Amino acid sequence: MIKIDSLKDLNNPRIDERMKFYLRKRLSVLSQSLKTDNLTCFGSIFLIEGISDVEELTEAGINSKPSDITFENVTKIHIFNSREEFNVLFGCVVLNNDFAVDIVCTEGMCNKELEANMLSNVDREDFLIFEQGV
Repeated sequence: MIKIDSLKDLNNPRIDERMKFYLRKRLSVLSQSLKTDNLTCFGSIFLIEGISDVEELTEAGINSKPSDITFENVTKIHIFNSREEFNVLFGCVVLNNDFAVDIVCTEGMCNKELEANMLSNVDREDFLIFEQGV
């Protein structure tokens, strides 16, 4: 699991370029609306890299089972180009009045219970065109 608090965290070589493409856009919007370039005062984004990462969600302040996590909202993002489509799930979990965490995972790469929970709570879908080098 990768914790992302600012744009500089996207320099991590473990993050897929398509995911960086989306997260760069998302972080820019958050930074502008919160008027800060570091999210730690308000929350964090946690990128799930694989099935076992779900066990680490307690680091994010989430103590519920993956199937019982209450999402404020979930967006399914279709990132595509002429050769492929890459689907990302982005869910917000409000921990208290002042702090929220976002869970991000590639569809098919996270715990089945978490993925099923997120998919059942999708309230928005976005479509982005990704071109290598953008």
